[in-house]
Amino acid sequence: MGIPVLVLGESGSGKTSSLRYFTSSEVGIFNVAGKPLPFRKRLPAICGASYSLIQRKLQRASLRSYVIDDSQYLLAFAAFSRAREKGYDKFTDIAMEFYGLLRFIVTQTPPDCIVYFLHHSEVTETGRIKAKTLGRLLDNHLTLEGLFSIVLLCRTDGASYWFETQSDGMSTAKSPRGMFPARSVVNDLKAVDLAIRQYWQLDEKRQAEGGHWSTRLDVRDHDQVDSAEDSFYAYGPALDMPEERALRTQRAQPGRDALREQRTQTAREQATREQPSRDFAREAAAREASAREQAAREQSSRDTAREQAAREQAARDQSSRDTAREQAAREAFHREQASGEQREQAVSEGCDPDDPLSPMPQEEHHDA
Repeated sequence: MGIPVLVLGESGSGKTSSLRYFTSSEVGIFNVAGKPLPFRKRLPAICGASYSLIQRKLQRASLRSYVIDDSQYLLAFAAFSRAREKGYDKFTDIAMEFYGLLRFIVTQTPPDCIVYFLHHSEVTETGRIKAKTLGRLLDNHLTLEGLFSIVLLCRTDGASYWFETQSDGMSTAKSPRGMFPARSVVNDLKAVDLAIRQYWQLDEKRQAEGGHWSTRLDVRDHDQVDSAEDSFYAYGPALDMPEERALRTQRAQPGRDALREQRTQTAREQATREQPSRDFAREAAAREASAREQAAREQSSRDTAREQAAREQAARDQSSRDTAREQAAREAFHREQASGEQREQAVSEGCDPDDPLSPMPQEEHHDA
């Protein structure tokens, strides 16, 4: 009862490079596309692997970890080889081939054999990240992620690389509760391999059972899991006797301590890598706050200048109106004064100034 694990990610997101910490005695690679590894370390690999070759090698598995890189090319190459065929039955056959490989891994390989499917991802019309297939015709027959208990999503920001172990609502990433220390873990497939084996106690069970494995899968209620010693899935016969459980716990303690120390070290390294980003974010926030304060001061200065200009303009307008009123008053006074003198002259000449028919005194004209 082997364990298939799906590792999703875009090209360049760190799927294959996550193998760099394995040694040649720890992992075997089925290189479907035959591309070179993205690091200098030499690892055992078979180029151009097909379904039949993978199953033949896994049937005589001598390693505990295998990688199919990239598994979506198994689907793509099968579709290319049947491109001239008409009808939709070929898509059902392609889906069944992939499903058959998964069933073979689960039923025909040892329980401590983990096979990693490195697979390209795609974004749906709704923005959700999922495993890349041949389109809706194949999706109608096969929900790829539904065949895996563990789906990891490779992520990168260009500077660092990591695995997402749980979905954020927009991906199909998933893993059993408590298997990984955080939703995001370092891009190290060997560390992932160790966490899976520790969580399901694969090494302890093999030792306790003397290398004999049952094909029965014991599924426990995950709500009753209280500690790392209890497994969400337990492979092989359950050893319920207190003495056996105490012995298994004692044997597993060094591995748990090592895993705990590795997780702590990984968390410290992650915090160290993230510290420059946090410092840069704080500096950027401080610069933005300073810029906002400067903008507020400049705006206040502009507002003050506008208010001062408005007050000065109002004062000038008021002065102009006062001057105009004074000028109008002087002109009215002069007109009244001239009218009074004219009335006095008319009276002195015997004319009635209030009679419009009475001639008004005329100004004397003197010849030169």
